[in-house]
Amino acid sequence: PGIMAYLSPVEHNWFMVDFKNIRIRPTNYTLRHDAGPTNMNHLRNWQLQGNNEGYGDWITLIDHKDDESLKEPDGTQTWTLPNIKRFYRYFRVKLTGVGSNGGWYICCSGFEIYGEIKREGDDGGAK
Repeated sequence: PGIMAYLSPVEHNWFMVDFKNIRIRPTNYTLRHDAGPTNMNHLRNWQLQGNNEGYGDWITLIDHKDDESLKEPDGTQTWTLPNIKRFYRYFRVKLTGVGSNGGWYICCSGFEIYGEIKREGDDGGAK
């Protein structure tokens, strides 16, 4: 089992990943539900967003509405991100509605992102 991360139930809860000096043009991403023995608090309504400042306006890369892909303890799912043209330093998962138990919980034990990478300063770097 992986590490379990539970965020307190706050409306429009989110978590962010900072790739520091790496920029990613994402093509796919994976989430893994909590590794605990319960079968609760599955994400249903959320967005994956990208940004290069870590604050301000975020770009929605994919919007999940009533998505039941994560329904098992320790379950994983990978989604395709079509036609993303930009590179991003920051990615966040932001709740847009309640989960399977009717609350604003984020229970996650894995986040992976796939795509083309560029290091800060590479020719043609992220804009």
